[in-house]
Amino acid sequence: MVCTTLKGSSIGCIDRSKSKGKRKAKGAFSLSATNAMKHSTAVPLCWPITSFAILLVHAEIVMDDSLKNDDTRITYREPQEIEVIQVGTTESYKMCHVLVLEGGKKYQDLWLELSHNIVLCSKLWELWEEEGMKKLKGKKTNMVETCRKNTGVMLVQHMLTRRLVVEQLLKLDYLTEPGKESIPLLDEWKIRMCHDWWNKSYDEAFTEGREFLSADLVTAPSKAFFRIIVPPYPSMWINGRVQGIHKTFECTIKPQALDELKKPSKFHKTRHLKDDELPGRWHEGHNPCPFFWSAAQWEWYSEGHSFAETPVAFFNFVLRKEPSYADVKEFEHDVKSIANIIFPNGNGNDCDNIQGIVGGLWLGEMTWREFVDYLRQKWNLDENSCKPWEKRPSILDEKNLFDSLEAQLIFQGFMRRGSENRDWNPEDQILWESLLRMSPKEYEPVWKKVVKTILEEEKSARCIEGCGELVTIFKMTLMVILASQLNPWRILK
Repeated sequence: MVCTTLKGSSIGCIDRSKSKGKRKAKGAFSLSATNAMKHSTAVPLCWPITSFAILLVHAEIVMDDSLKNDDTRITYREPQEIEVIQVGTTESYKMCHVLVLEGGKKYQDLWLELSHNIVLCSKLWELWEEEGMKKLKGKKTNMVETCRKNTGVMLVQHMLTRRLVVEQLLKLDYLTEPGKESIPLLDEWKIRMCHDWWNKSYDEAFTEGREFLSADLVTAPSKAFFRIIVPPYPSMWINGRVQGIHKTFECTIKPQALDELKKPSKFHKTRHLKDDELPGRWHEGHNPCPFFWSAAQWEWYSEGHSFAETPVAFFNFVLRKEPSYADVKEFEHDVKSIANIIFPNGNGNDCDNIQGIVGGLWLGEMTWREFVDYLRQKWNLDENSCKPWEKRPSILDEKNLFDSLEAQLIFQGFMRRGSENRDWNPEDQILWESLLRMSPKEYEPVWKKVVKTILEEEKSARCIEGCGELVTIFKMTLMVILASQLNPWRILK
């Protein structure tokens, strides 16, 4: 790319007003770093980099609809420090949690630096695009176009890295001891940034500086050595606004870049290649979208639970929550997200099958036990991973066998199936097939009473619908059943 003082290794800083146009030789950092490495106390990585996983990009960014549409564009907020319970030890520790909006604390600084680079490159690309719309003369038109394209390439490179990092993070179950987490793609990104290795293959980088490929950049000794740049006050730029960027662009970035193009130095190189194509999926708007954790997943995890060890317990927990899921897509997303953690390489995450079983449970066509049994076989779960098959809340009578998640889900499905036309058939075939698969036939009188009570409460259902869900009516019916005047065992007698 065009060499300026705002090159890849220092893109995190935009204030270069004191540079007076003097360009630092590109090879100077590598030389001083090599000498420093021999006398430094840089901590080695637990897993040294043995190949580059981030694809090299040489095509300019194309702003598709998912990037331009503010209603669907995915954005990230500033990392928030939260306290969670470590699985197995019940000890609390702190980690960072990044809120993802539509429309590991150890790596917090690197995540912020990557995010800052994306915001900066995005703004610089826009400024070069605006510059190209002006009435320019002679070679300046081509030079501005070159600068825009090179900036657009780096923007794609950073956005591709972020998507890969996000996908890597979402596949983790975070069973590693706190403080010993490893995010290899963030390590790779920072090392390649420090040494401007975005035009080099892994073998070329290994020959040039193999010692840097095993250095842990996020430890205290390495931060100073590798020049970890912590962007100031994330709230000032996390929303895409960079204070002073227009002035910096006009006074420093633009003149330096154009001067470099007029008289290219021996360090001059370009990032953009004319016939190169963009990667197939290089930002979060490309399908399939990353399986971001839901609020319920964070709540469950922070209480010391493991998704990989007890996935069924999570589904039991979230289906009982009040309020529960607003629609089936939310439930389907959570199931796919857990599958993504259990099978990080994609095995077992058959989207079509998951959609089918989730839809079956949602509409009461599949019982809770059938749902769990499917996951047990598909995900190769052992007995402990499938617990609890059933977990009864203590409402009025803990021994009431009718007060179960399985029955609740069947009746919720019954209500959902007829909600569109507000037409519920008391002889609904799916309802009775599911109920009789779940319980003995002698329980049928109780279920008939439940169905009758639900349909009699149809007017109440209208009020509940205004709050977003019809299915809560089953809770109301349970309270009637558990009342002394409607004892389920008396019905059976």
